[in-house]
Amino acid sequence: MLKIIFDTRCYPLATMKDFGGCVSQIVYNIRTNNPTFSSFIASNRAKTAAEIEKLTDQISDL
Repeated sequence: MLKIIFDTRCYPLATMKDFGGCVSQIVYNIRTNNPTFSSFIASNRAKTAAEIEKLTDQISDL
């Protein structure tokens, strides 16, 4: 099971920019707290980074 640790920046979600930071922090925490998942991410780093950037752009457009 994945451990998702929420950063204090997640509360409150004042602006969409803050929300983007929150999403980035959640992704970071998933990567750092789950070794198997981290190695999977590392092997697909470029693809994952592009997907995160795309999601962040979509969030900021909301």
